[in-house]
Amino acid sequence: MATKRSRELEKQNAKISQAVIALPGKFAKYKLYKKPEHNKMYKFIAAEIPNGISRAFAIFGQCGGFFVDESATKLYIKRYLQAQKMTLTELTNKEVELYSFAIDLYNGKGNSDGKVMTLNEIYSEYKKVHKEYANMSDTDIEYLKRGLFIQWYAMTEPNYLTGIAELDGNAETKIITELKKRIDQNKADNELKWMLNHYLDWDFVFERFKDIAEFSKDKNVVDLTNIKLKIVNRGQMGIYWNSIIKSKASR
Repeated sequence: MATKRSRELEKQNAKISQAVIALPGKFAKYKLYKKPEHNKMYKFIAAEIPNGISRAFAIFGQCGGFFVDESATKLYIKRYLQAQKMTLTELTNKEVELYSFAIDLYNGKGNSDGKVMTLNEIYSEYKKVHKEYANMSDTDIEYLKRGLFIQWYAMTEPNYLTGIAELDGNAETKIITELKKRIDQNKADNELKWMLNHYLDWDFVFERFKDIAEFSKDKNVVDLTNIKLKIVNRGQMGIYWNSIIKSKASR
């Protein structure tokens, strides 16, 4: 026998099947209500968040965005955004896949899995990967390092070899802004500053961001190429830096 709760879920699921899951930017236009009659919807969505955040926010979008208070709204939106992010492992695997596709195309080979991607499709997917890194660059320094590398690499290496071409301008700006913030707050570790020192040899890469920040080399950085470390499972950034370290070690 169907319970009151299950009947309520069935009704909501009927709405969900026709709803488009709200995109992050869409939440900005919703008004916030504090009327008591919206408490039931508020509690229902709050209960659904842990079980299926996308479903809960589909309901949220379908019902007009009624939440009881602003702080709760911000909390749930934050959880929603976090749930949509790719993990570093997922992003690493995605980068390796896209890079492999680019190299196979350059060498005139087919992919071993039988998958086919055009160069423009690879560019498009890498643009999304960079955007993922940018979106999380204020929460984890690893996302910042990888995002910074990608936008530097996009301007210094042939696109057809890297699979990286035009990137999202807002994402690039966010990376630079977060980089400046970490440096200003003394929260940039040695590895990030070591990498930045190298990138700054191509100063034209940073020229268009001079209204946000003007970076200079840190003379107190420990040169990690002398340590002969191995950078693994870190996307193209790891592949590139391993080649630099290996090249220096063979001299």
